Amino acid sequence: MSADPESFTNHAVPLETHLADTQREAIALLTSLDQHDHTSAISTAALWHDIGKSHPVFQKTLHDTPDGLVLLAKSPSNKRHGRRYFRHELASALSWLAHGKQDDDHNLIAYLIAAHHGKVRMSIRALPDEKPPNDNQCRYARGIHEGDRLPAIDVSSITIPETPLSLEIMEIGQTDSGESWSSRTQTLLERHGPFVLAWLETLVRIADWRASNRPSKTLQGFSDRTNS
Repeated sequence: MSADPESFTNHAVPLETHLADTQREAIALLTSLDQHDHTSAISTAALWHDIGKSHPVFQKTLHDTPDGLVLLAKSPSNKRHGRRYFRHELASALSWLAHGKQDDDHNLIAYLIAAHHGKVRMSIRALPDEKPPNDNQCRYARGIHEGDRLPAIDVSSITIPETPLSLEIMEIGQTDSGESWSSRTQTLLERHGPFVLAWLETLVRIADWRASNRPSKTLQGFSDRTNS
């Protein structure tokens, strides 16, 4: 549950580059497949899928950017995350829930973002041996702590503001944030069925793979700094 091997490559890729590349690959994939259903949801999920990599825990793992400021999606670093079980895709989904367009696809997009590594799907919970935050008072799950902040980021002509992460959707029933995650995902399962959800997940995942394999921009000289 802690593994994230595809984030460790022989080149560094800026986060904004990878997000834009993944959306572009998703659109190309949808066009080649003549896929017309849920195209906006897939394209949007592709753009937002790794926003959670801007989390300080993830950036510390991929550290040593050339100027100390560039947010990375990929890096030659192969260190372990400072928090066990940290899942960037959960942070990405929480960011979307906070800022994404409130329409009929809102929950579907959140699900596709969360599920793109297959490790966060129908429920959000802490794992049995996951350590709580020091104060033991806030919610936590998959290495995300209530109140963690993602920095603002600009990508593909949109600005996603700084995001304090809320795990309120872990709670049962209706909350101030709306339905619980379990309620949202059960509704999606009833509406679309397991096979359609699996297909949509697959399209986002393949777009992510393709973007990772052929980034449009890399940071030269980063591997020398990381390995020195």
